[in-house]
Amino acid sequence: MIGDRLRRGERIPGFGHTVYQVDRLGNYLLGRLWEIRSEHRLLAIAGEMLAVMGRRCLPAPDTDLAVAVLTRMAGMIDGAAEAIFVTARTAGWLATPSRIMTAIGCCEPEPSTSGINPNGQLVPAPVPRLRHAHGDLGGVASGHSPGATTAGQPRAVPHSSSVRPGTTPIPVVTGGPAIGWFPESESREETRVPYVEAGEAKIWYIVQGTGFPMLTLAPGGMRSSVPLWEMAAINPLAAYAGQYQMIAMDQRNAGQSAGPLETGDPWGAYAADQLAVMDHLGIDRFLVFGCCIGGPFILKLLALAPERVVAAVLEQPVGIIDSNRELFDNLWKQWREQLMGKRDDLSSEEIEAFATTMWAPDFAVSVTRDQVRSFRTPILVLPGVDEYHPAETGREIAALAPAGELLEPWKDPEHLPAATEAVGRFLQDHTPR
Repeated sequence: MIGDRLRRGERIPGFGHTVYQVDRLGNYLLGRLWEIRSEHRLLAIAGEMLAVMGRRCLPAPDTDLAVAVLTRMAGMIDGAAEAIFVTARTAGWLATPSRIMTAIGCCEPEPSTSGINPNGQLVPAPVPRLRHAHGDLGGVASGHSPGATTAGQPRAVPHSSSVRPGTTPIPVVTGGPAIGWFPESESREETRVPYVEAGEAKIWYIVQGTGFPMLTLAPGGMRSSVPLWEMAAINPLAAYAGQYQMIAMDQRNAGQSAGPLETGDPWGAYAADQLAVMDHLGIDRFLVFGCCIGGPFILKLLALAPERVVAAVLEQPVGIIDSNRELFDNLWKQWREQLMGKRDDLSSEEIEAFATTMWAPDFAVSVTRDQVRSFRTPILVLPGVDEYHPAETGREIAALAPAGELLEPWKDPEHLPAATEAVGRFLQDHTPR
């Protein structure tokens, strides 16, 4: 069904919020449904849909999917989902004047009212406050807007936070990581997340945990941003929480990061942003873990700053072969429409010039085969299993790199737990003591 719709150029109902890259309320509702009725067949179906969308680096689920599952599981009458939507939307409209009055200081905020984040944006009060089942993600992957407390007042920002493992994870994606959420009962101060100025670009990042630093480069194609780690089969922010100092970031012109389009060297511009974040944090050498477009990001880092990367994990790296080039043309065109909706300073022609330059090469896109042959950094490759992440590209990267290793099969439910452990051992073996 999903494949047929994509071939017709149609969107997948229940996926892809028009404003938010990850719909925190829909994610929360799915997690709660799993807690209540984890054995229900509709949750298994929803999980399979999430897995398919995740493998293709397509948009995350929105509230429509969660409400549809809820009404069907509860045996509600036809039209119940629309009634829930209208009720919730009306409540939102009624709350908006109160939020605006609070924002401009017309009234004293109550403890449960909204606030303003460091960028001057209105932020809804958390209902309830959420925490990932594997530990805190700095209020980002849970959908919290950074910088607002329940009293609506911005607070200071710690550059890192300790990660405490939670209770039993909620496996929403079949065969994948736990991406469910549960209410947090104890009080916790929320954090305001910093930016890095990289030339004319403004790059948003988070830091969590302590230990040897690991830079994580999220999936999502040109929309690569921190919340999309939830869609990955192996999410390092969850799988290896508490073992490393994790650095995650929204790439330029994705999520909360923005900057000019460097048409002359798109991949080099992304690498410069990534190194700017590490420089800002005072980190010289680090591990790096990338998924999807994170693969080419890593390879470009190895070409430009090999002395800084201790070891790298490439999870289902994208690659261009004869049979899939059209897919990437469609990918950047969708990104262009989204970007033009946010940036009136960019023309369609400018975005097209950037994107066509970026995706013009073949193989691993950001580097050549000869460059991969020159890399001496230990690399572990988990090849993809779909059109966007050709298995042949992942295998060739591992074969060409002098210190390359290949891990497969790895992604199916039968092998994923052992693969997650194997990746963890690779990271530990190459972490400086």
